[in-house]
Amino acid sequence: MMNTFDFLLQGWWIRLMRIVYAFLLIVIVVLSLVPTEESVPGSNLIFGFLAELLLGSADHADKMSHMLAYAAITGVGMLGIIRPLGRFLLLPVSMLLLSALLELGQGAIAGRTPDMMDLLANLVGVATGAAVAGFLLMLARQQAQRKQPAL
Repeated sequence: MMNTFDFLLQGWWIRLMRIVYAFLLIVIVVLSLVPTEESVPGSNLIFGFLAELLLGSADHADKMSHMLAYAAITGVGMLGIIRPLGRFLLLPVSMLLLSALLELGQGAIAGRTPDMMDLLANLVGVATGAAVAGFLLMLARQQAQRKQPAL
């Protein structure tokens, strides 16, 4: 019988998370370098709703999109990495470096400007994604240890 979080430690799940991570990485890089944010149809509507719901103002839709994107990619990435050093140190640091490089790169694109508040939203997203994935992995490991017979 499989426990609730056992699948998080299965090889098929780890491989799936790596594929999703690669897809999200491509999406984030492309959307970060699109000339204007209005080039993504419906993004303001979706993230505006979430910003209003969670932050009380639709004015923060852009920051909400940054936070959610980096939470998703960091969480998925952590679920796809086996070694703890890579999972808890290298991946979050690499996500923050990518975020900084993309923000700086926006300075070279017409209609885009680097924004330190975007970088801060990305940092919150990385921390959120890492915390959620870390918690889920902790639950999965605890369940796996309980399943093992005592010696």
